[in-house]
Amino acid sequence: MTAGAGSVPGEGRMAGSGGVSLRTLWWTAPEPRGAAVVVHGLGEHAARYEHVARALNASGISTFSLDHRGHGLSAGDRGHAGSFELFLEDLDRAWSEAEQVLGRAPSFLIGHSLGGLISLAWTATRDPRLKGLVLSAPWLATAAPVPWWKVAVGRLAAGVLPRIPMDTGTKAEVLTSDPEVIAAYEADPLVHATITPRLYTEVERWQQWVRRSADRLKVPALFFVPGADRLADASATLELAESLPSAQTTIVELPGFRHEPFNDTGRAEVIAHLCSWLAARTV
Repeated sequence: MTAGAGSVPGEGRMAGSGGVSLRTLWWTAPEPRGAAVVVHGLGEHAARYEHVARALNASGISTFSLDHRGHGLSAGDRGHAGSFELFLEDLDRAWSEAEQVLGRAPSFLIGHSLGGLISLAWTATRDPRLKGLVLSAPWLATAAPVPWWKVAVGRLAAGVLPRIPMDTGTKAEVLTSDPEVIAAYEADPLVHATITPRLYTEVERWQQWVRRSADRLKVPALFFVPGADRLADASATLELAESLPSAQTTIVELPGFRHEPFNDTGRAEVIAHLCSWLAARTV
């Protein structure tokens, strides 16, 4: 790990699975009572969660994040991973890196969209001793049905041209209704609307696996479910969440919210709920 100056308290790089160079960011609370790892979504990067991390810091939670391979300032073809397992292996390493730079072992995992799918898969396969798992619009299924011919072409290309970039068609207006966030997203050179055939088929495979494996999730969980999400299928999220033990599962439905609850209008209430839920589990 190497650290350097930046717009955040800590910025560095770590070696992911196979040696790929990944950017890391961290925000240390003045008087930490806990630590969290944030896992971002498809086409974005860790720095978009700085406002969330600073709110967590104010409630005593130190925070660590990384840019996925093929995202942000990390190495790799944009929107590509040779296998979904590479994300899980990168998170294994990020978990250890977070403990080093934050000075304490993480106890919370926060995942948005693709990051929510990664977080669910990682928790289900690693069985970590988490005090809390937070899922923001996890990508368990795609909201709008993908045309059959696109699915067929994608699956064929996954075997023949697995790295060819495909446009997801995602626009900032689908993510949030906040004009300032939309403008910032459109001006951000580190976001992209790309996914490769291999990553798409890998995501499909793991969506199905996670939805079949709810019994493996044995940690307290908080779900944020946007009601106007046109990307991640809210019904799939609710189905999974409602199958978990009710005593340790909190479901927060957000009518009118678009895909990014932490960036949409009304986000202050969402972030306050997040901080309160985590703080109650740091005692």
